[in-house]
Amino acid sequence: MTTDKPTLTRHAGRSPAPQDQDQQELQEQIDRTRQELGDTVEALGARADLKARARDMAERLKARISDRAGDVREKASQRVGQIRGGAGEFAGKVRRTVAAQPSARRHTVAALTAVAVVVAAASLVLRRRVSASSMT
Repeated sequence: MTTDKPTLTRHAGRSPAPQDQDQQELQEQIDRTRQELGDTVEALGARADLKARARDMAERLKARISDRAGDVREKASQRVGQIRGGAGEFAGKVRRTVAAQPSARRHTVAALTAVAVVVAAASLVLRRRVSASSMT
């Protein structure tokens, strides 16, 4: 295949001959077709490159997961702040109630003592059961 470029024959003061114009238009059409064909081949090559497609998909998923993790961290941080605020308010109410009622203080101390005794007794029972079952 030769790549001879068409030569324009100029006649004295006249535009190129019709045959030369047809050849020029044909050459331009061939050039456009080559460019389109090159673009098509490149697009098909990109589709066939499975490694690159998998890498791109992994990068997109990684970005989405990172964004969602940031959202979850932010929401968790807000929730912790709300819980801390609520716990502080509740503790303040309990302190005010106990301070206002001396009998409530005695009941609170008695209740805490009872809970401590129950926890200690339960732990002793569980230890004995575990040690007894490990001996058999």
